[in-house]
Order: sequence, then C-alpha cells, then structure tokens
Amino acid sequence: MQKLEGKGGISMRIDNVSLVRYIEQLYPERTNRTVYRFNSVSELSIQQRLRSQIEGYRSTLSQIYSGIGLLNTADAGLESITAAIQRARELAVQASSSTLTENERSLLQEEYSRILQGIRRTIQQTTYNNRRILEGENLVVQTGPNEGQNITLNIPDLRETLSKLFETDISRDSQQALRTIDQVLEEVSQTRGNIGAWMNRLEASARNVLNAYSELFRSESVFEPAAEKAMMEQIRNELLRQVTITGLLYRMENSRNVLNLLM
Repeated sequence: MQKLEGKGGISMRIDNVSLVRYIEQLYPERTNRTVYRFNSVSELSIQQRLRSQIEGYRSTLSQIYSGIGLLNTADAGLESITAAIQRARELAVQASSSTLTENERSLLQEEYSRILQGIRRTIQQTTYNNRRILEGENLVVQTGPNEGQNITLNIPDLRETLSKLFETDISRDSQQALRTIDQVLEEVSQTRGNIGAWMNRLEASARNVLNAYSELFRSESVFEPAAEKAMMEQIRNELLRQVTITGLLYRMENSRNVLNLLM
C-alpha cells in the first residue's frame, strides 16, 4: 500500500497493483487446479522454464507500476509548487509598483513569505513509500526481464533548485525576485518535462511486459482456450484501469492541495 501525503496532513492511500493476488482472487481455481501429470522430463523442463519467465515478468510489472506511482506523486507535488510560484510572481509584479505605500508592500511580503513556507512544506510532505522524493530521488526501474532493460529516474533536490527563491524579498528588491522566479519556474518546468517523458516510457514498457506476460501465462495454463482468453483480457484491462485511476486520484488530491496552498 502506497501513501501520498500532501499539505496540511492531507493523505490518501493507493493500492499497489499486485498481479499475483489479483489473479488468485479472480480465479482461485487457476492456482488451486489439479496437478498436471507430465508425460516426459522435457515437458516438465519446459513448464518450469515458462514459470520462471512468468515470475520475471511479474516482478518487472511490479517495479514498473511502482515507478509510475512515484512519478505521479512527484508530478503532483511539482504541480502544486508551480501554482504557488506563479502566485508568488503575481505578488512580485504588484510589489514593483512605485505607487504602493510601505504598509501595502509589507502586506504583499507577508503573503509572499507564506507562499514560500507552503512550498517548503510541499517539498517535505510529498512522499512515496515513506521517501521524500522531492528532496532528491535516484531510482533504477527494471522495464524488462533481461539485464540492461531499465530506466533511471533522477528527480533533483527541490530544496537546492529553489534555494535562491527562498532568499528573495519583494519588499526590498522585487525586480531581483522576478528574475529569480522566472529562472526557477523554468527549472521546475524542465523537471516536469522529464517526468512526463519517463512516464510515457514506463507506460509503454508496462503494455509490452503485460502482453508478453499474457502470452507466457497462456502457454503455461491448462485452462480451456476460451476461458483463458477472457481471463487474460480482464486482467489486462483491470491493470490498465488501475493505472489510469491512480493518476486521476493524484490529480484530484493535488487540486485540493493547490487550493489550500493559495487560500
């Protein structure tokens, strides 16, 4: 079970897709079937090799979906941070007006400071599997059953990326604050672009691995062909549905976090 924590203690839980348990729950007769009697040693060897390959694909799928969940969580946190920085920029533009009184500029700075504090909290509270992934995360995700089939996810430490932003003061130098804000917005946007590219690669890998898994499972199965085909199609659709729902839930939760941050 994975937990996403947001601003103000908001949290939700997302069930990690477990292919083994899902299959067993849907089709207990598949895993508790009568033991097949092999006619030869070679037939038994083939069966064992197929099962070994199935286990490899099963493990790979688990890693891929875990990587997708991590990226979804990171992007949700970055989306909140982006919205907050954009609001901070609006305040910096207002503070640059020469018609403001010192009291008005001070009030703008107070809101500006609260936004920066909220960004710090988002960095700290964006977690996946109890890891603060916006404080720097380097993860190698296996995308296939063979050696070398992997992708490296490298999320930078947002505390360092935004360090200059945390030092700005719009009541003293709003123009410098604006230059800094534009710079960090570009860096955050680049990070989100990388996450989007990694997400596309993992989703494509998940489809390929699931198709290969289905073929191996079909070869190993002793079900009637029609029943087996229906089972694998349902499993495939359910797994893809879970990924879609997970992404939507993250976006729904993140929208509430953005509203809370800006209120």
